[in-house]
Amino acid sequence: SGPAVAEILKEIDGVLAAPLSGEELALARDSIVRSLPALFETTGATVATFGGLFLHEQPPDYFEQLPARLASLTAAGILEAARRHLDPARLRVALVGDRDRIAPQLEPLGLGEAVACDLDGNPPGDGPRPPD
Repeated sequence: SGPAVAEILKEIDGVLAAPLSGEELALARDSIVRSLPALFETTGATVATFGGLFLHEQPPDYFEQLPARLASLTAAGILEAARRHLDPARLRVALVGDRDRIAPQLEPLGLGEAVACDLDGNPPGDGPRPPD
């Protein structure tokens, strides 16, 4: 768990440090566009996809317009958005497993105190958390 979290943090730092290369941007864009047909492969997938549009208040032509919107993205624009929305100091890491095995792996990462929570995300004895 610790090495995986360390790698994720390293990737986030990299995203904030410099723009994506042209190759990285093309790979990410193409990967998303090529995955779109899978959202409509079955009746269940199609229903779930349209349910997501409704849930997130997206227009019915969202997926029709998505390739053009992705094509308009630039590495500089992505870097600007990442710097505006990603704040490593505010990240929270949620892990599930044996705390005695995981906690020592996380200590060198300086993430702060590990807090055990119940299945609803509440620290023991605190009761339900108020909404954010």
